[in-house]
Amino acid sequence: MLDSYTSVIINKLNNFLLKKYNKTEIIKLVNNIEIHDKIQENYKNKILMNIVDIKREENDISHDYYEMYGNQYIRKIKPAHFYIYAIFHSTHLEKNITDGLLYLSDIISYINSNPILSSENTIEFKEKNLSEINLYIQNDEQDLYEKLKIPYMPSIILKYGLIPIDSLSQNEKPITSISDF
Repeated sequence: MLDSYTSVIINKLNNFLLKKYNKTEIIKLVNNIEIHDKIQENYKNKILMNIVDIKREENDISHDYYEMYGNQYIRKIKPAHFYIYAIFHSTHLEKNITDGLLYLSDIISYINSNPILSSENTIEFKEKNLSEINLYIQNDEQDLYEKLKIPYMPSIILKYGLIPIDSLSQNEKPITSISDF
């Protein structure tokens, strides 16, 4: 599921930028943040996307609760909500740095105008049988660069959620008693 959502996001953003600037691939997914010199050699003048974290987030309504089943209360566990944090950073240097900033600002603009991707506005969701996904721009990339111990590059952090994972399926029946055999 993670790869499906990530590929849909990259495709949507790349298609948006390709239509606007009539260029070849602008955004590239890479599996790790390499040292700065290697980035410049291998991915010159690109916007790189890296998945940097997957977090479970809870709120007041994410705690367990009890539901009446017959004459007993059954403990129900709320679904876990996981969010993926991805960073888009520009590898444009010197005379091309304004292009990188322009692409990043266009990504921000696209996400602000399309904060929810669903089967209604994204063909790939129908093909891959995915539900909707919410996109959020975060603003703490400076701390991230310090943690990763790499030089700062112009960047955006995108947060997007996965489908909640239920602990019990609808077909499972609760355990009402335990007997010895």
